[in-house]
Amino acid sequence: MGENKIKTQPRIPINHFLISTIMKLLSKFALLLLFTLSAHHSLNAAITATISADATVCQKAPKPVITFTGSGGTAPYTFTYKINGGGDKLIKTISGSDVATINVSTNNAGVFIYELIKVEDGSGSVDLTEQVTITVNALPTINGSLNTCLGGGSIQLTGSETPFTTTPWVSSDPSIATIDITGLVKPVAAGNTTITYTNINGCEVKENFVVNALPIAGFTFTNDNQCSGTNINFTPSLTGDYSYEWDFGDGDTLAQVTKYLLLA
Repeated sequence: MGENKIKTQPRIPINHFLISTIMKLLSKFALLLLFTLSAHHSLNAAITATISADATVCQKAPKPVITFTGSGGTAPYTFTYKINGGGDKLIKTISGSDVATINVSTNNAGVFIYELIKVEDGSGSVDLTEQVTITVNALPTINGSLNTCLGGGSIQLTGSETPFTTTPWVSSDPSIATIDITGLVKPVAAGNTTITYTNINGCEVKENFVVNALPIAGFTFTNDNQCSGTNINFTPSLTGDYSYEWDFGDGDTLAQVTKYLLLA
C-alpha cells in the first residue's frame, strides 16, 4: 500500500508590528472618545440656573419681577419654564448676560407657580426642578351707602374679607365725616371725603363719601295784599336736585311746583 500524505497549508507570517500599531491606535481612539464624552458630560453637568423670588402682592399693584440666572456655562442662556403646569415657555438672556427677567401681571387675582425646568447654552442643556410662587390677592370692596345728609344719622359700612388688625377704616377728612374701627360713618359737615378700607392681606380700596347739606326751605309769592277770594301764587326758591311738599295746615301736602292758595 502507498503512504498517506497529509497536505498542510503554507503558514502566513504574522506581522506583529502591524497588529501592535493597530491596537495602539484603537486604544488611543477609545481613550480620546472616553475623554470627549466625559468632558462633555462634565461641562453639561456644570451648567445650572436659579429662579427667584417668591412674592405676595395686591391686585393692580406694581408688577413683581421673576429673575432667571444661569451659571457654569457660557452666555447667552435659554431658560424653559412653565406657569401653573401649562405649556413650555422660553426666555433667553442677551449676549454676554447671565440674567433674564419677567414682569408678572397683577391684573388678575390668583396663585401663579413659575417652574424652571431646563437651562441651555451653546454646549448643551440640563433639566431642573426650580420654582417660585407669585400670589396676587384680590382687592377688597366696600358695601353700604356712600352718601348721607348732614344731621341724617350715621351710616354703617362693611368691607369684604377680614379687616386689617389695626385701623382698617380711614376717613381722609374727619372734618367732613369720621369713621370708627367698625366702619361706622358719622357726618360732621357738608362735603366729600375719601373712605379707605384695608383687609387682612394689606390690600385696600378707596371710595368717595358725600355728606349733603340740608336744604333751606324758601319760596316767593305774588298777588299780595289781595282781597278775599283771590288766589296767591307761591313758588319754591330752592336750587339743586330736591324734592319738597307744601303744607299750609289744610291737610294738602302734595308735591307741586307751584301752590295756589285761595284766600277766604
